[in-house]
Order: sequence, then C-alpha cells, then structure tokens
Amino acid sequence: MSTAQLHAFEAQFHQLSVDEQRLLLDRLTADHRQNNDVQWSVELAAMAADPDIQREVRAIEQEFADTEQDGLENV
Repeated sequence: MSTAQLHAFEAQFHQLSVDEQRLLLDRLTADHRQNNDVQWSVELAAMAADPDIQREVRAIEQEFADTEQDGLENV
C-alpha cells in the first residue's frame, strides 16, 4: 500500500462514527487473527515435516526417556 493510499484510508476512517470505527477495527482484528492462525498452521506443518526437526525431536525424546520412567507423566 502506498503512502497516498494509506493517508486516504486514514481520512476515510476518521469520517466514520466511533461505533463504526470500533466495528471496523473489530472486523480487521478478527481477520488478522484468522490469517495469523492459518499462517501459523502452515508453518507448523512445514516444521513437523522437516527431517532436521524430526531428528532433533527424536534426540530430545531420547535424552529425556529416563525421566519418563519416574511415573509423573500423568500428573
């Protein structure tokens, strides 16, 4: 978005009533959260499929295998 477009958007925003501004901000926030959730899921799936990450997780699991024997996993 160019600076001119941003200024135009801000000018239009300020022409809205307080309730309309709040409604718009709520909708933008919800859209932003949803987009972030989708992006997070995509990135997490990519990490889970990464062989280097899988190898590191297995190494960590082996390192802590003895502590899983202490009976506290259900606490």
